[in-house]
Amino acid sequence: MTPYGLSGRLAILMVVATLIMQLGHGLYRFSVDVAEAKQQSIDDINQLVTNLQPALAETLYQYNETLSDKLLNVFSGSDSIQTVWLLDQDGTGLGIWVRAGVDESTTDEQYEVTWPLTYEQSYIGSLVVLVDMRVVEQACLLYTSDAADDLLCVD
Repeated sequence: MTPYGLSGRLAILMVVATLIMQLGHGLYRFSVDVAEAKQQSIDDINQLVTNLQPALAETLYQYNETLSDKLLNVFSGSDSIQTVWLLDQDGTGLGIWVRAGVDESTTDEQYEVTWPLTYEQSYIGSLVVLVDMRVVEQACLLYTSDAADDLLCVD
C-alpha cells in the first residue's frame, strides 16, 4: 500500500504536468522572443546610425576629434554595441568608443556592421560598429517572467 491515496497521487501528477507545461511554454517563448529582440536591436542601431549620420559625416569632414568622441559616446545607450570606430576614407581612426568591460573573445554572436559616410555626395569614411547579440539573449533570459509582460522579449 502506498502512503498517498488516489487524490495525493493525482495532485503530484498534476504538479509534475504543470511544471512540464510551464517549462515547455518558457522554452517556446524564449525561442520566439530572442529572434524578435535581436531584430529589434538591429533596427534600433540602424535608426540611431541613420539619425547620427549627418553629424558624423560633418565631424569626419572637419576632422574634429572632440566632437567625434562625444558623438560616439551616444552608442553607450545600446547594450549590444560593444565598440564603435569612426574611420576616414584611408581607414585611419578619427574616434573610437569601447564599452567598459568588453569580453575580448569573439563568437558567432558578434559581428561588425559598416556604414559609409558621405559629405556633399563624396565618400569620406565609414562608421564601424561591433555588435554582440549575446547581450540581447541575456536580457531576454532575465525578462521572460510573467511579471514583466510589458518588457521586450516577453509576450
